[in-house]
Amino acid sequence: MTNLSAMAVSAALEAYDFSPFNVMVDVGGGHGFAICSILEKYPQMQGVLFDLEDIVPGADERIRKLGLQERCRTAFGDFFQAVPEGGDVYFRSTSCMTGLTSRLHVFCGIAAAHWIASAMEAGPVKLCF
Repeated sequence: MTNLSAMAVSAALEAYDFSPFNVMVDVGGGHGFAICSILEKYPQMQGVLFDLEDIVPGADERIRKLGLQERCRTAFGDFFQAVPEGGDVYFRSTSCMTGLTSRLHVFCGIAAAHWIASAMEAGPVKLCF
């Protein structure tokens, strides 16, 4: 997914103004390409990368290499259950690829509904896709 994030992150940085936000939670953040790129552009922002337990070590490595460990932490879990609290913007940096089976598209729609519900339970937030 890092390659997918790399293709989309520059467009997202041009399209969205993240400057009003203090804490971004990147849901399904993979190895951290997107959130690290955003944090590099917005030095006032803090970040939380949230993904599965076996994915997070790759993100920790990228965060350390870029010197962002004071501003970005990682958390792991299942967004079907909950997402980390404390963000004022929740970002989904990985998305469903087009051209796959309709079953996967349905799953992605269900998954999106679950993580949006989890984010809303974490407090008042803005959501970005």
